[in-house]
Amino acid sequence: MVSGSDSVPAGNIAGWPFIGSRQRRLPFHVHIATLFSLLIIGAGGAIGWHNHIQNRELIISASQELVQAIGGKTATGFEAIYQPVELLIDMLAHQRLHQARTLADRMESVGYLANALEHSPSLSALYIGYDSGDFFLLRSLRHNAVVRAQFKAPENAAYLVQSIERGAGASLRGGYVFLDNTLTTIERREVPDYAFDPRTRGWYQQALATSQQVKTAPYVFFSTGEAGVTFARRFDGGDAVVGADLTLRDLSRALQEEKLTPSSELVLFNPDGVVLAYDRP
Repeated sequence: MVSGSDSVPAGNIAGWPFIGSRQRRLPFHVHIATLFSLLIIGAGGAIGWHNHIQNRELIISASQELVQAIGGKTATGFEAIYQPVELLIDMLAHQRLHQARTLADRMESVGYLANALEHSPSLSALYIGYDSGDFFLLRSLRHNAVVRAQFKAPENAAYLVQSIERGAGASLRGGYVFLDNTLTTIERREVPDYAFDPRTRGWYQQALATSQQVKTAPYVFFSTGEAGVTFARRFDGGDAVVGADLTLRDLSRALQEEKLTPSSELVLFNPDGVVLAYDRP
């Protein structure tokens, strides 16, 4: 016999699972809200990723255009440096400087060379190498404290003449002549150990082998130890070569004016991978 407390209505026994399942089920509107939330999140993520890709492509494209613009502007800047030098060398090659055979005769051309240097501030020196082994150079001292110190120039010196004369019996006479702004001689200095033969230099040999102007690869200059390139051309008479030195320091200064950002770095290479200029010389 079953007591009343132990008896369960038959209808309720079947209803228990039904009641429990109803308690575990979520309302239909919650499913709809969850589905829409997932759709919104997915759509937002897709839109965000698409915008990220587009923005990245725009930044890359803008950067490439900016680099190309800077490259073109830099190339134009270098042409503005090179072209006056090339024109100057062509003009000097038609002058009669190669006919001067003594230091006194060559000093008469100092005014012409000094004027050329003033109109081409990127040049460090102008010079003539003779087939006799003689050498005559005019260097500006105004804007290069390092070179001034190197040659121990007088305080008011604006130009330096470097001269080598080879006399009979292979005798050699080297010397410096310091000039002020008016091209007046301040000091003459004998330099017995100034042994330099232009005929052995690459710029002389290259220019002598052609009637066209030549430009050397970068190399270290004999007198100053600076790195640079030389523009040279044989005189019309064919017995001497005129040259002009352009330091890589001046090219590096041109790069400094083309900075993309404060932290960017610009380096100029030639086709062989040799560094010609660096914006942090």
